[in-house]
Amino acid sequence: MQLSVYVLKPGDVQPGGVGRMQPGGVGGPGAEDREGSGPYTRGSLPGPWAHRRLQFNEQAVERVRQIIGQVAAAGDQALRELSRQYDQRELPQPLAVAPEALAQAARQLDPELRQALELAISRVRRFHEQQKRRSWRLAEEAHPDADPSWLGQEIRPLRRVGIYVPGGRAAYPSSLIMAAVPAQVAGVQEIAVVSPPAPGGAGVHPLVAATAELLGLRELYPIGGAQAVAALALGTESIAPVDKVVGPGNLYVTLAKRELFGATGVDMLAGPSEVVIVADAAASPDLVAADLLSQAEHDEAAGCCLITPSPELAAQVQRSLEPLLQALPEESRRRAEDSLCHWGAIYVVPDLEAAFCLANALAPEHLEIQVEDAEAWLNRVDRAGTVFLGPWSPEPMGDYVAGTNHILPTHGTARFASGLSVDDFVRRMTVVSLGPSRFRLLAGPVMRLAGEEGLPAHAASVRLRLGLGPQGPGPSAPRSAQTGQTAPAVRSALERSATVQRSTRETDIRVELHLDGQRQLAIRTGIGFLDHLVEQLAFHAGWDLRLDARGDLQVDAHHLVEDTGMVLGQALREALGGKQGIARFGSAWIPMDEALAFCALDLSGRGYLQYSAHLPPGQEQVGGLPLYLLPEFLRALAYTSGITLHLNLDRGANAHHMVEAGFKALGRALAQAAQRPAASSQARPADVPSTKGVL
Repeated sequence: MQLSVYVLKPGDVQPGGVGRMQPGGVGGPGAEDREGSGPYTRGSLPGPWAHRRLQFNEQAVERVRQIIGQVAAAGDQALRELSRQYDQRELPQPLAVAPEALAQAARQLDPELRQALELAISRVRRFHEQQKRRSWRLAEEAHPDADPSWLGQEIRPLRRVGIYVPGGRAAYPSSLIMAAVPAQVAGVQEIAVVSPPAPGGAGVHPLVAATAELLGLRELYPIGGAQAVAALALGTESIAPVDKVVGPGNLYVTLAKRELFGATGVDMLAGPSEVVIVADAAASPDLVAADLLSQAEHDEAAGCCLITPSPELAAQVQRSLEPLLQALPEESRRRAEDSLCHWGAIYVVPDLEAAFCLANALAPEHLEIQVEDAEAWLNRVDRAGTVFLGPWSPEPMGDYVAGTNHILPTHGTARFASGLSVDDFVRRMTVVSLGPSRFRLLAGPVMRLAGEEGLPAHAASVRLRLGLGPQGPGPSAPRSAQTGQTAPAVRSALERSATVQRSTRETDIRVELHLDGQRQLAIRTGIGFLDHLVEQLAFHAGWDLRLDARGDLQVDAHHLVEDTGMVLGQALREALGGKQGIARFGSAWIPMDEALAFCALDLSGRGYLQYSAHLPPGQEQVGGLPLYLLPEFLRALAYTSGITLHLNLDRGANAHHMVEAGFKALGRALAQAAQRPAASSQARPADVPSTKGVL
């Protein structure tokens, strides 16, 4: 028996894994997923693996649809008729295998076989326990006084699952173990098992019945084929419908899964098994040949592929195959010969880098790495169901007792799919729990986005909670783009918030401000130092602030800086509202390294700025911000918001520190002046006296 050999020329691969097409070669553009992932694509390869993909003929599809229709219409009666037609078996009455039959099958197990099954169950359970997910919560609060708000994820197991266990030529207890254990680890409460009927008192193969007993499963039905999948998905008089069907099967089982997806969940659409072996000159040709045969005996359509940079190893593997093949029992030998004839291949590549590029392109179900220092090459693998490292980790170990799952994606679907796991038996349910302050902070963006998407009822849902009418003003109100006018602000009736948008020919600025916040900040003006100063102001004031300012900074920063102060000032004025009961006055000294700054202000509504700064000579600009623009920003902020503001950058040797201390002092003074009695350390009267009345 000789496998087809394909030699890929050195010219097909360039350094770094970037391919180029050569006359007669298999490289080509578009195959690289990342550096080193290679020039190969499955379709561009010579040989049968270029065409190895799941294919369904229409005749089989139509027959499966008829079977599903029969089960949907006639339930148990259809199952009995189809069993007589396809399996030549009469199904028992009642349909389920009796519990005593399961117990008897387990008692009759050969002790050594029972020990092997129990070892497999134990190791598979131990591995899958590590896959369990946890529920979690992400708190959004920055301090304990805020109302609780959080986002989270809750993990819930599926309630009821169906497992298909193949039968026919032989029994496959390992497939039952691989499907049932992760479901049990996930916490699934009800597991229904179906398997084709077989001679014997249990109705199914005694080994499958015994394994079910060892796993603690009590619901087993002797049904196979598409009708079994239909019964699990749709339900019958005897079988309650399930949330998901898992487990391997033949073409008709796979087609039934595809047709019934939606009525139930399915794990994957898998085809005949396959192995790819990457081996170098140090690998044993006998072991490589034996591992290829171990896969070939599964099925006439099983795929077996060797990738090697060593022509000598390729020739030695060819010589090793024949005596190993002849040593197999006749039925296994026949299946292996058919598999190797139609789906066997050896690819000789320039080097190991090219070998792993090709392996990733094939995205095989099983990938064996039989090279020196195999683990060092693991990071080259992006696409495989399960990887087996080194000569002592052959694929048959994964089929039975290694602990990993052997229900895996085939035919290149490992590009996007993974093997069966605990994740297949749980639902991830996300949770939103917002308190009133967090809701009000997020309300503006929600209304704006809803307006943009033409969903007014979404916006109304938010407005009503803000104490506004369902058609009240919102962030989605039209902007006056070229006039310099400001779009209407949105302010909560219960909390001090505002959203302001202002667009002119020179700038486009949006501010979302919440005075009683948790210091959630997102500042972007395009001027790094201005971002920093506004962030310090908002942080020390205790605000939530989102500020997005855009302008032509290559021409002049003046408009952007001044307009940013203006829009922030208007948002502050809107958020303060009527100012009832606030402290009104605020002041703060801020020492910062060698710098010292002082701020005093009055929120009475009389806009005024007194600014004094003795900045060190030669420091006209910091972080892209010309310092002569600072008073322009402060004047726009003070006059638009109605603040009487005195800011003195008293001393310092560093302009950065002096200005930063001033903005921190401004933030502290604003926080003090805007305090309400409930938020203050000392009780204050509801009205603050003034020489001209009260605030």
